[in-house]
Amino acid sequence: MNQPSLCVGQHIRLVRIPDWLVHDLPKDEREQIEERLGTVFDITEIDSNGYVWMGFGSTVEEDEVGNVYRGQTFCVTPDCVEEIK
Repeated sequence: MNQPSLCVGQHIRLVRIPDWLVHDLPKDEREQIEERLGTVFDITEIDSNGYVWMGFGSTVEEDEVGNVYRGQTFCVTPDCVEEIK
């Protein structure tokens, strides 16, 4: 199987969620990630091990600190995503 040629900022679709990512998570966090299967993301980072990082969430305004991002970031191996062309 050919590995996709990926770069930061690229649009990808999450096509597989590896068990190692979710098996130790609390049920609500696991479900949040599993709900993202099929979702298109922008790659935020590719680390030195080749893992593809993406995230979801939103920016909310909090009185004391201003705008704060609330959400999750996670990584998968390249075989868990497909390129959006």
